[in-house]
Amino acid sequence: MDTRLVPTRLIATFSTILLCSIASGHTLNDLTQDGGEVSDSLARLTRAYEETTDGPLRAQLHAAQHELLLIRQRGAMDRKCIELLTKIPALERKFQKLEKAGKAEEAEQVQVMIDQAKAITTVACPTPPR
Repeated sequence: MDTRLVPTRLIATFSTILLCSIASGHTLNDLTQDGGEVSDSLARLTRAYEETTDGPLRAQLHAAQHELLLIRQRGAMDRKCIELLTKIPALERKFQKLEKAGKAEEAEQVQVMIDQAKAITTVACPTPPR
């Protein structure tokens, strides 16, 4: 795997996760449009939401959707944090090798990726997993 591409993909993933807003109830189409997988419980809950007219039950179903989606997002964030935190040492080793080889321009690009990865983990992963 080309380690130069990993931080960029992870940055995009974190952006998607962090910017995901749940302003209104979702339909199954909303949840699966980008190839997302939906758990059976979320699918059942979403179908019930779609079939329910306005009222307190629909509001409760919407709140339950929020909770399930937040749980799913937290799990995805944890996995991405671990993935990103394990890539940083490899990028640092690559930076050192490039610097020793006199490839300053490439080393600078890798340093930018390291800085981005560290910035993301500082914000998204305040306590590194043990």
